[in-house]
Amino acid sequence: MRAVNFRAFLIISAFVTGAVLCSYLYMCFKTAGIVVGAVYLTALAALAVVFIIRFVKSKAKLRMAVTFGLSLVLSLLAFCFGAAYVNSRAESMKNGGYHYVVGRVCAVDIRNGRYRIDLEDLVFDGKEHDGILRITVRASDNNVAETVQCGDGLSFNAKVSCKQLVSDGKVDGTSYRTDIIYTATVSSDEIKVIFGEPSPIESFLSGLRELLTKNMGDKYGNIAFSMLTGDKHALGYDVTDYYSAAGLGHIMAVSGLHIGFLVVLLNIILARVGRKTRFGIIAAFLVVYVVIADFSPSVVRAAIMCVIAMFSVFVGGRRDILSAVLCAYSFILAFKPLYLFEVGFVLSFGAIFGIALFARTFARGMENHGIHRKIGNAVGASASVQIGIVPAETYFFGKIQTLALIVNVILIPYIAVVFVSIVIFSIIGAIPGIGAVLVVPKYLLVPIDYIAQGIAAVPYSTFYVNTTAAAFLCYPVMFVASEYFMMNRGKLAVILASIAVCFAFLCINTGKPSAKYYAETGKTIVAAAYDVEILPNNPLKNIRLEM
Repeated sequence: MRAVNFRAFLIISAFVTGAVLCSYLYMCFKTAGIVVGAVYLTALAALAVVFIIRFVKSKAKLRMAVTFGLSLVLSLLAFCFGAAYVNSRAESMKNGGYHYVVGRVCAVDIRNGRYRIDLEDLVFDGKEHDGILRITVRASDNNVAETVQCGDGLSFNAKVSCKQLVSDGKVDGTSYRTDIIYTATVSSDEIKVIFGEPSPIESFLSGLRELLTKNMGDKYGNIAFSMLTGDKHALGYDVTDYYSAAGLGHIMAVSGLHIGFLVVLLNIILARVGRKTRFGIIAAFLVVYVVIADFSPSVVRAAIMCVIAMFSVFVGGRRDILSAVLCAYSFILAFKPLYLFEVGFVLSFGAIFGIALFARTFARGMENHGIHRKIGNAVGASASVQIGIVPAETYFFGKIQTLALIVNVILIPYIAVVFVSIVIFSIIGAIPGIGAVLVVPKYLLVPIDYIAQGIAAVPYSTFYVNTTAAAFLCYPVMFVASEYFMMNRGKLAVILASIAVCFAFLCINTGKPSAKYYAETGKTIVAAAYDVEILPNNPLKNIRLEM
């Protein structure tokens, strides 16, 4: 058994992952992390030197020297950035207590009667601090939360609490991604507001939301807004719950799906433009879209992969999805190492990793059995995505959407039409006086919403499990069972053995009550360092992950 061919970023990504795990050890046990990290990086440096010397002496290929040299650089960056952030968070833990707080509003969340405001540019008692403070305004006094907007300044006295980066060995990846380090609860009458100006991006997003909600209604306007930007702050938890239960929650988190739709649309629009110019325009657009989506890990990953794919076409090279995904993975973790513990990052890469490993195999197998190529590609891609996200779903959410494959195979083409229509009609609707044209994407969106509600209400649409981090060991096993390993004999045996091993990893229990127990009893739990809460009157009994 051997690999089909050498892929540099397969090795690089493995070394970068090891460096991130060294920074995790540093997070939990500082001295051990320093020792292990130093040994790990020293050994990697020795390997890099060996291959560079061998290349100089013409005894090794340049590719090997570059592979280990880049592995060393990216791994060193990952460990250093990870350790630096851990030290920074350790310092922030000293800032808890009662303070006079001044900050700038950067987000407002008023979903389901809960009033939360995020503040940046923090000043505690006259001293500046990094990070974001999330304040909860007491439900009895909501007037301030209803009137403040991004760009406004707030000041108040409050007891500030610091969020733990690690709890019971689990990293709060959401806190790392959002930079929400502090929390506080404040009464409305204690807050002083200084009205300010939003940034250009905030103004654009506010205008887009207003355009959509004014012409599509609050519910569908906010669904459309979340599909375009990934911002779900104005969506009710009931909506996100039934979309998630139906396996359609991904359409409201900007990802490769959305990037793919947009790139296809841009290629159609720019069909008569030269290849060089088209490449530049699309790349610039992707950069802007990444900024609008607030550098979400999934959209950054998709944008990097898209640029790599376009560049491969531009220079006449071979497009290799596995190399592209591992390249994006390695570079993102080099600069944001703790994304390895962030649910959105893991789900995004799990999905595309599944496509890279199995989509062509599924499609080819179905085509060999007489199924039309386009149908085979659609089913193969959807099935591969579901396989790729199972380990992350079971670990972070404790559940699997059993009907997600069927729903996505059927609806993805239609969702593409809806998404593109929202983009096109939003541009047209921005012209004064003709915003009413947005009624078209509204009525296209209605069937998806009804289908999501119906699927979520189907018995056993959600299957609850209770697993540990051992679930992530499924990924290397999946790789062994993929087409990237050449097996002259025993393919079926290896595949069946791989399925059995993955099942065993998923069945390793945490020893704690399962997600199903909490869903049925309505009790509140904390899982994977996230606040997880059961909606008390939710007949679907879905677990909600506070982001």
